[in-house]
Amino acid sequence: MTRARVAQSRPDDAPITLERIEKCLDRLAVIMMQDREHAPRMLPIFRRLEREAEALRQSHDELADVFERAQRSLGQKHVL
Repeated sequence: MTRARVAQSRPDDAPITLERIEKCLDRLAVIMMQDREHAPRMLPIFRRLEREAEALRQSHDELADVFERAQRSLGQKHVL
């Protein structure tokens, strides 16, 4: 393996974001279309990325709901 290849194979410290997963899905879809013979072997990876993207979407939606609830709660006076 060449030095350049080794450097490329190291994971970076960038966070895993929905945008990064979507870009990976796009790239993988193109690769699968270009190499249809091996596309079935890549399908599990594509499915996994789709599941991860959906999980991030759901987490973002849930956090938005939590923050909305908190904002409503802060706007109300609580009497115990």
